Amino acid sequence: MGLLIDILDYGLLTINLYVLLRIRLSKEEAFKTPFFYWFFMTGMASSLSVVGFIIAVRFLFPVEYSWGFKFGYMLNSATITFATIGKTLIAFHRWSVMRTTTFIEDIWSPRVTYILTAISTFLSFGACTPVFWCGMTYKVVGNVTVVLYIDDACNVTQKSRSSAVYFLYVIFSVVMTVLTSREFIKLSKLAEDSTKALIMSNQRNMFIIVSICTITQMVKATHQFCWVFVAAFGATDLNLFLQKTYDVTHYLATYSATASLVIFNKKVRRLMYSTRIRAPQASSQKVCGK
Repeated sequence: MGLLIDILDYGLLTINLYVLLRIRLSKEEAFKTPFFYWFFMTGMASSLSVVGFIIAVRFLFPVEYSWGFKFGYMLNSATITFATIGKTLIAFHRWSVMRTTTFIEDIWSPRVTYILTAISTFLSFGACTPVFWCGMTYKVVGNVTVVLYIDDACNVTQKSRSSAVYFLYVIFSVVMTVLTSREFIKLSKLAEDSTKALIMSNQRNMFIIVSICTITQMVKATHQFCWVFVAAFGATDLNLFLQKTYDVTHYLATYSATASLVIFNKKVRRLMYSTRIRAPQASSQKVCGK
């Protein structure tokens, strides 16, 4: 079982990084938009969250090296928060694009994008800083006392914070999806017949990708809230269930965006099996293709 978990951890992480780097290194014009910038940033943050998860969960830290656990925990927590904020900005970006009549993707200047990146980074890492001063719980493994987890008080605080971030994301994404759908329906009536099918296909795929992310984040949010309940009331049976199912919810929330993009974006699929590291730049409009 341990070998299977290792294969999943490192295998999925490698595949995710491969997809992200192929998109980032591509000269394809469609991949140079704010949508794909944020997709890359949130994907890299999700990958770093896996690294933090592996450090904190897969390794044992003696008492004197408890800082190693805190480092892994904080890296996991901060990058998950950054990825969630990034997915929120993606949903907002899709709505902003649909409000225009030209469907140009570059509606945010590089300056605005970098400012949003700096704010997201500050909020993400600032929110988990208190973990540095948290107490720890321990267990004995082979006559050696090792770190088990952060103490219950910090656990309740951190899980409550992460749950709040997840639920805010879900609510905001649902609102943005509804607004985007309304704009799409309104603007599609104005589109010419030659472009209507392409617009509807593109936006339908974007809607599916955002919806999948919203659903998986909702599952993750529910899981996080259950951890709060466990820490607050000491529900042992529920604690064991959450430990057994954590990997599943973690994989869903981390890799669903990448998987859905590969499935529903034809240009990304072509890029994955292309033998060229940098695909030749295409002369096309900056509209996210199917």
